[in-house]
Amino acid sequence: MFLALAGLVMLTLAARLAYVQFVLADGYIEDAERIRPGADSLPAVRGRITDRHGRLLAVDEPCYDLSLDYRFMTSEEKWISRAARKAAVEAGQKLSLATRWISQQQEQITKSEGLSPQQAEEVFARRWRRTWELTHESAAKKELSVDRHVRRVVARIDRISRGGLRNVRELYQAHPVVSGLTDSEAVALKAELDGTVGMRIRPSRRRTYPRGETACHVVGLTGRITAEYLSKANTELRTRVPKTDWRKWRRESYAASDMVGTSGVEWMCEDTIRGRHGYQLQRRGTLVEEAAAQPGQDVKLSIDSVLQEQLAAAFTDRYPDGTGAIVVLDIETGQVLALVSIPTYDLNSYRRDFPRLVKEVIRLPLRHRAVTQCYAPGSTIKPIAALAALSEGRITPGTPFTCTGKFLKSPNGKPACWTLKKGFSHGSIDLVQAIRGSCNVYFDNVGHVLGPHRLTDWLRSFGFGEQPGTGLGAESSGIVANDELMYRRLGRRMSAGDAWNMAIGQGTFSATPLHVANAMATIAREGQFISPQLVIEGGPTSTRNIRSLPIAPADSQAVWRGMRDVVHHPKGTAHKVLMENGLAELDFEFCGKTGTAQVPPQKVDTDDDGRRDTIVRTGDAAWFAGFAPYRNPKIAFAILVEYVEGGGGRNAGPIAMDTIRICESFGYVR
Repeated sequence: MFLALAGLVMLTLAARLAYVQFVLADGYIEDAERIRPGADSLPAVRGRITDRHGRLLAVDEPCYDLSLDYRFMTSEEKWISRAARKAAVEAGQKLSLATRWISQQQEQITKSEGLSPQQAEEVFARRWRRTWELTHESAAKKELSVDRHVRRVVARIDRISRGGLRNVRELYQAHPVVSGLTDSEAVALKAELDGTVGMRIRPSRRRTYPRGETACHVVGLTGRITAEYLSKANTELRTRVPKTDWRKWRRESYAASDMVGTSGVEWMCEDTIRGRHGYQLQRRGTLVEEAAAQPGQDVKLSIDSVLQEQLAAAFTDRYPDGTGAIVVLDIETGQVLALVSIPTYDLNSYRRDFPRLVKEVIRLPLRHRAVTQCYAPGSTIKPIAALAALSEGRITPGTPFTCTGKFLKSPNGKPACWTLKKGFSHGSIDLVQAIRGSCNVYFDNVGHVLGPHRLTDWLRSFGFGEQPGTGLGAESSGIVANDELMYRRLGRRMSAGDAWNMAIGQGTFSATPLHVANAMATIAREGQFISPQLVIEGGPTSTRNIRSLPIAPADSQAVWRGMRDVVHHPKGTAHKVLMENGLAELDFEFCGKTGTAQVPPQKVDTDDDGRRDTIVRTGDAAWFAGFAPYRNPKIAFAILVEYVEGGGGRNAGPIAMDTIRICESFGYVR
């Protein structure tokens, strides 16, 4: 009976050991890895972002971080969050993590320095105070708030650990509180380390932007990883990396102190740029294993940063307080040469300037107008409406329509063509004359003969109503009406009236400057659509959208002639203002189209009641779009100026001339 009882006990123990070894092993390994005290992650260098010529737009520079142990930070009562206190009570914890850490530190001082417990307690208190003094002094030199940064770190770790209920490695690690320390600052702090507790000076990297404001909306920003991002990224990683492979997990996983891309190319190419962690494994203070961090890959953009700078300067010279965008594309490749949004901001001082930037509710400098903001494209859409009607066989280049200054069914006899305000009408005109004079009545007829459904199909084939495809997270699709949308908004289906409205670039139709520039490039290629390309090397792999539209060369040439006449014919809508701005000095012709679109007044909330009820800006959206040169197109462009009076030619035309001249000086127009 004794042997049977002993055998039963042994079998039970063996069964339990087998269960732990084979069933629960992964969980124990994961928990051990999280709290592994001797394994330190080594941060990776983020890859560089360069322009098409290799000029640096973003780069990591070596620096140092002053990091504080989470347990040290929470040893001061005010940093312990309400959620963490509640979690500790619910878990029945008599001693907090910080309290246990303090006891361990004091015991270590007692043993290593041969002091009594009371003396060790006094030494610890002195070192504790000195740590906070040094932290505040270092932060003051950087014009940083220790309170704000510590609060953010503690809150982030609390979210990761669910208020202390999950035993994660971040609870036992030091986290950056003051970043960007210089060599001399780091040396001075390291000399003080023996008189501190819970503080570490670690090599780190600081993301800098050598060209400051240049392409700021394109390059984007980095920021400390959020708890939500961390959880999502590492949860997804678990599907690819076995829990038992802790070395690969160390490399691939994110840590709570990591910086990640939050906007622009920094966000879009995060997986390429971020690099992979290294690690150091120590046992009893001895380094037993080390793997160097793998730097991130570089990303090369199609942007020409100097061209971008000069175009931005040209815009602000014309409109010092204005807002708008300039887009320039290489026609042959579809690459983006410039993606300007005005106003700009300095990426290097973004965090310091953020309170001011976010309060600029009128000019909205953080908005990427070239790819995010949607506008009615106005008359820039008329060449596309013309190509649609020509390709559908509804008109020919010689088909005449008579302009009386009013639409076919203009309500109450209100004027529809801009000429009526000037006291005349276009009379009987053909397609080339209609584009040259931007006749609304002519394109009212084009919309009627084409119909709303065929017109919207053609607009979508030119890329409107879909994301352009650069990969930027800020890209907008714009709006191209369909029956479902119209019914949802107005309780009806599309009608002929919608067709003529869209044929002149108004109505339920909006697009970004990038949409308009790429449509011009498609016209210049005689119907070949290519989605614009922003990243040349590195970044996520994606299939570019390329399609050939059924447009006859003769129809393209007719539209080209009309767009050339807009610029070079005495009766062209842009000719006079372009002549005033140096058109005669060019040794080549180019094609353009003016556009003036009605936009609602800009309203802001001035009394903080949650309603935007104060009008701060009125006016139209002024457009000028086209391609150059006329004979052998090389670049396509779109210029937008917000909230101005006087039409697209008068307001955007001079900037178009500046754009052509600058692009010519760079060799892009030849």
